[in-house]
Amino acid sequence: MKKVSTPNRILVAGFALAALSFGTASAQAPDDARVKELLAQVQAQAPQTAAPADTRTVVSLTMEEAVAKALDHNLDLSVAKLGPQLQDLSLQQTRTAYTPTLGSTTFGLQGRTSRSTNTLFGGALVEQKTLTYNTGVTQMLPWTGGTVTLGFTNNRQNTNNRNQTINPLFNTGLAVQLQQPLLRNFRIDNTRQSIETGVINRRLADVTLRGTTV
Repeated sequence: MKKVSTPNRILVAGFALAALSFGTASAQAPDDARVKELLAQVQAQAPQTAAPADTRTVVSLTMEEAVAKALDHNLDLSVAKLGPQLQDLSLQQTRTAYTPTLGSTTFGLQGRTSRSTNTLFGGALVEQKTLTYNTGVTQMLPWTGGTVTLGFTNNRQNTNNRNQTINPLFNTGLAVQLQQPLLRNFRIDNTRQSIETGVINRRLADVTLRGTTV
């Protein structure tokens, strides 16, 4: 057997390694190119999906309008807004106790009396009819707890008595009456206390509304 020297062995191994590397690269190159080609075909065949159109309505608002809309849609603020309004209604209802009250009464009376027998008229019955109309205005005083009343009285009397000079006869009158307890309700009463409490609650409702807004 012929022996090969060491330098020749190294040269032969180098040629073999180069040939092997060239063969592997030649085999991989077509595969990579094929993969890229297939990817390009898939991308070309894939359907192009368009972005959905934006159908929302665009509203132009100023800064003040935007803030106002935001506050209107705030439930806590909407509830806080009702506080002052409810307190105002409560105060108005309490203060109606000092609203003047108009009253009137109407009634009629009829009477018959036997007249003394005389030579002129005999013993006929005398009839007298009275119709009364009374009207008055009453109001509670918001300072002392008293009550003042202004009354107008009017009645009409009609009779068949021939001795009556004026027939029918009208009697009218105007009277003012003041009722004031000496100690009771002089400084404070239930109505005035309710009004003072309502005023304080109204201020608290305003403070709550400001705190919710800020």
